[in-house]
Amino acid sequence: MKEENQHSISEELMFRYFSGDVTPEEVSAIKNWSALSSENQKLLDDTGIFYTDVEALSYLKKNKQAFDTDNAWEKVKFKNNIKGHDKRKTIKLPVSTLKYAAGLAILLMGIWFFIQKDNENIISVTAQDQVVEKLLSEGSKITLNKNSSISYPDKFNKNQRTVSLKGEAYFEVQSNPNQPFVISTQNTTIKVLGTSFNVSSEEASDSIVVTVDTGMVLFAANDQQEKLTPGSIGIYLKSKDLLYRKNTPKTITHDFWRTKTLTFSSVSLGEAIDAIEKTYNTNIQLSDTKLNSCKISVVFQDEELENVLDVIAATLHLEVENQSGQYILTGNGCD
Repeated sequence: MKEENQHSISEELMFRYFSGDVTPEEVSAIKNWSALSSENQKLLDDTGIFYTDVEALSYLKKNKQAFDTDNAWEKVKFKNNIKGHDKRKTIKLPVSTLKYAAGLAILLMGIWFFIQKDNENIISVTAQDQVVEKLLSEGSKITLNKNSSISYPDKFNKNQRTVSLKGEAYFEVQSNPNQPFVISTQNTTIKVLGTSFNVSSEEASDSIVVTVDTGMVLFAANDQQEKLTPGSIGIYLKSKDLLYRKNTPKTITHDFWRTKTLTFSSVSLGEAIDAIEKTYNTNIQLSDTKLNSCKISVVFQDEELENVLDVIAATLHLEVENQSGQYILTGNGCD
C-alpha cells in the first residue's frame, strides 16, 4: 500500500510539471501528492533535478532556448530503460540515475548560466539632460529625448532586432524584411521593417503615442493592434487598456524636441496656440474667441517662445502681454 501511495503520481506527469506542460488540475494533484510525505516530496525534487539535467544537455547540444517536452521525455525513457509508449504508466526512476543527474546538473547549470550571461551582453544608452543620438551596428539610428533610455543586445538574433525603450525616442530604422525591428515599451510593442517614427512612452503619462513619418508600423498592446502609416498616429491608454488610431493633427509637434521646428501651414490661430502651449509647456490666452479662426502660415526654427509670439502678433496685428508668466494675445481679429 505504501508503494502505491509513492507512485500515485507518475514520473511522466512530474516531468511535464517541471516543463510547464500541465493543466491546473494536474498541478493541484501534484502539490497534494507531494504534501502527503517527505518521500513524495523528495521524489518530486529529484525529478526536478533530472529535468534540469536533460534541459541543460539539450541547450548545450542544440544551442537554442526552445525545449521540446516530448523529445526530452524520450530521453528520460531511454536513460532509465522505460518500455512502451503509455505515458500514464507509473515507473520509479532508479536512485543511482537520480544521484548522477543531481551531480551532473550542478555542473551543467553552471556552464548553462555562463553561456546565458555571455549571450546576453546588453547595451544601455541613457539621455539625461540633453538629446542623444545612437547609430546601431545594422544601420538604424535612434535619437533619445532627455530623460529617456534604450537597451538592446550587442548582437541581434537572426529573426528580429529587439530594443527596449523608456521615455521618448525617434527611430529611423534600416530596412530588412527578414529581420523586423521590434520596440518593447511598458505593455506595448511596435514592429517595423524599415521606417521612421516617434515613440512617446513616459512613465508618468497615461498614454503611449506612436507617430509615423514614413513607412508602416504595427502597434500592439495585449490582444489589440493597429497598422499605422503616415497621416495617422496610434495611442494606447494604459488606464483603460485601449489602443486606437486617429488622424495626425494638422500641426505636428511630436518631434519638436528633436528638430526644433514648428510648421504652421494655413492653420487656425487656435490650433497654433495649442501646439505652442504643448511645445513650450506654457499657458497662452486669446482675449477674444473670434481670434481662434484667424489663419496663419509660418515656420519657426529653434526660436525662443517670446520670438514666436512676437511674430504671430505682428502677422495678425495683435499685441502680446505677459502677466506673471501667462501670455495673452489681444486685438481686433482678422476680419
